[in-house]
Amino acid sequence: MLLDKLVKSQLYLEYQSNKRLQWMVVLIFLILAVSLIKSLSETVNHQKRETIQQINLLARLTQSAQNTIDEKIVKNLDETYTKAISSLPQASSPSTAEAQALIDVEQKIGSMLTQKRLNLLGSEPIIENDQTFWSVRIEVSGKLTETKLIDLLKYFDRGVEHRRIASFQYSPKISNSINLVIDLMYMRTIDD
Repeated sequence: MLLDKLVKSQLYLEYQSNKRLQWMVVLIFLILAVSLIKSLSETVNHQKRETIQQINLLARLTQSAQNTIDEKIVKNLDETYTKAISSLPQASSPSTAEAQALIDVEQKIGSMLTQKRLNLLGSEPIIENDQTFWSVRIEVSGKLTETKLIDLLKYFDRGVEHRRIASFQYSPKISNSINLVIDLMYMRTIDD
């Protein structure tokens, strides 16, 4: 019944008599089919990439599970970590760490500078393996003669792991002015 009404309708009769309209409908269906195929292809390719990544991850995990960990390497790493931690200066609180840092910088660097100024920029707690550390930042400015520059840089020697230069500006021969920001690391003492 409905199909008979559709076949006898004006729209269907016009569709039957108009070749352009027929080709346009075919073209629309073709575009829709290509669009649908492209969308399905992109979905399949995405799933294929994810599957390949998962297979590669599984292969790496399987390979790492087959490799044994050398106990000597673990022991050496543990000893290196313990040695590095034990060489850090200790403080009971952040304010104590800040005071010790100011005293240390004043004694070691302050004696080399004229018109010196020390500015405590603050401290930041760092928690690692249930151990608390404080990173204290100090800005140092003043005048430094060229002959004392090497002595100043020795204060930050590679062997001293708890001190580092965060920023450094020096103007030799012009004004001998120096401005540097220093980070010092302190380990929290464990109070019983």
